[in-house]
Amino acid sequence: MVKEGRFNRMGIWEGKEGRAIQAFGYLFVIFAIIVVANSLVLVSIAEISFWVFILGLATDLLVAFALSSFVMGIYYTYHFRKEGIVRINEVMKTILQVCLILALFFTFMVAVDALGMIDTGIEDPEEGSDNDLEGLDLALSLVLYFFRIFLGTIAAVVVVMVGGFGLMGTLYMMEVGIIPKFLVKIQDVTAREGLEDKIMMWVFNIHSALDTETILLDEPSVEKTFPWKRFRTAVVWQILFSFVVAIYISLNPWLSDDLEIDRLFRFISVAIVTVPLLVIPWFIHKRLGSRIKGAHKDFFLYEAMRQRMVGLMVTAGTLLIFIRIALENHSPEEIIMNFVEFTFMMVLLMIAFSFIYFNFFENKLAMEVYRRWTEAKEQADAAREEEASPDGQDTE
Repeated sequence: MVKEGRFNRMGIWEGKEGRAIQAFGYLFVIFAIIVVANSLVLVSIAEISFWVFILGLATDLLVAFALSSFVMGIYYTYHFRKEGIVRINEVMKTILQVCLILALFFTFMVAVDALGMIDTGIEDPEEGSDNDLEGLDLALSLVLYFFRIFLGTIAAVVVVMVGGFGLMGTLYMMEVGIIPKFLVKIQDVTAREGLEDKIMMWVFNIHSALDTETILLDEPSVEKTFPWKRFRTAVVWQILFSFVVAIYISLNPWLSDDLEIDRLFRFISVAIVTVPLLVIPWFIHKRLGSRIKGAHKDFFLYEAMRQRMVGLMVTAGTLLIFIRIALENHSPEEIIMNFVEFTFMMVLLMIAFSFIYFNFFENKLAMEVYRRWTEAKEQADAAREEEASPDGQDTE
């Protein structure tokens, strides 16, 4: 039997899962109040335009979301650290090696610059800089520079990892309760006419003539090797979606009239943390092979959801119009440089978040979703039989 919980109207949550979702909600509200209040103190609303106000409010809410994810990430890192296909100690060892290589590389470049061998441009020469030092003083300065880069890179990676655990952990908590309930509800959805049913049919592009009586899932087994194919697919889709969102926002003529392109890209750089929440939920359906049994061909929910989201976000004609208008108001070099800077950080985040999800969360999510769906389906089938035959007798 599925355990009863406070959240069972929306999904099937067990144990501390509902409380974890509540904790994230409380943290978000608290951080949102603090961040928005701070912005209102620093900026007079009467002095800003409508779009500047909306962008500022959205940025504050995204910052509150990121802070809440980071705090929850401490909890999820502790509870899911042993679930990894690649063990967390191996992950940390690799991170330390990468940070060491980066620190050695940049220290070497600064050293050859200071010795006058190559003008790397990594650090501008100033009075008292490495370029003015010799011998022991130069060596000590390079050692300090190495540790500054090494420790700073480790700190940045740890922040991203903990924040990623918070983001993917929150996504896990939502999916593990909602998806089993959804899979039960979508059964016979075309035979019903409620608003919720119509929304589900629209999201998954389910035609009203399709018979949704039979929902099938493949029983999952624990994967022992990292799912590189799904990981790469997820990263590619997130990058594509991020570019589409970046174009729609940064090159939007209605926004660019009031806002500088640099400010729009700063907003997008914060907003991209929400992209995994739009893309990664598809992949549990790919892992489980969630599908509606068809007479000639099964209807796969992963493919349907991907097609719907692509149809919503990608409109080639609109994108081309935005790009053309933007080129009339900004130089191609300015647009390209902003996209290059945005792309570097975005790709790193998408890779990090996707790795955390597929390595630490997907195995357990697949097992739990299948189990809870099976139990909920049995209960739903029993309830239908009881409703059809109140006395417990078969009807003719």
